[in-house]
Amino acid sequence: MPDRSAVSPRKVPQQRRSQALVSAVIEAAVRILKHGREEALTTRRVAEIAGASVGSLYQYFPNRDAIVRALIDSHVREMLARVDEKMRDAFCATCPEEMVRRFATGLVAAHTVDLDRWQVIALQVLRFGDLDASDEAWQMLDDRARELVHRVAPELPADEAARAAARLVLLVRTLLMDALTQRPDELRDLRLTADITDLILGYIGRLRERHAKEHAAPETPG
Repeated sequence: MPDRSAVSPRKVPQQRRSQALVSAVIEAAVRILKHGREEALTTRRVAEIAGASVGSLYQYFPNRDAIVRALIDSHVREMLARVDEKMRDAFCATCPEEMVRRFATGLVAAHTVDLDRWQVIALQVLRFGDLDASDEAWQMLDDRARELVHRVAPELPADEAARAAARLVLLVRTLLMDALTQRPDELRDLRLTADITDLILGYIGRLRERHAKEHAAPETPG
């Protein structure tokens, strides 16, 4: 796994022109990787397709891995923004089962937008490893998962609900990554959505049962 510090951008683009350059570089990398030629992903080739000089590219990216990292970060943030929008619809449901189903539907739907691009990025994520757990974009998903657990199981203590939400996010992200890299057809039908819905409902249901047993009033002798 490449060292994060070694693949971080040299600087963040501030002006519109520099932002356009970075976007063009990222799109050029996608075009190369979509053709399955990872060895062709060189800074020189990326600069050529992006219509930029190698020197301009190096102002922002120290190496090709920094370009791929920027591609991953950019696309994940776009995806999570779509997820956040879908989550608002989920929390409008009054029935817990429907709320969880909408939550799962939103997660899967966000990954089916430009599926070919997502599959390219998923393979690069496997090479790099996951994003930092403290990343602001992923924190949003953790927050929404905690809200879901609280709405479905309001009796759970805050620390237990937070722990449950973190585990659910990890499990769901693993399922989505597996589907992107191994079983993309599951993203196009209802199988993965149903699996995620059942997983969340089953896990939260077991937590509620355990909580109820631990806090049940002791039986009085007859």
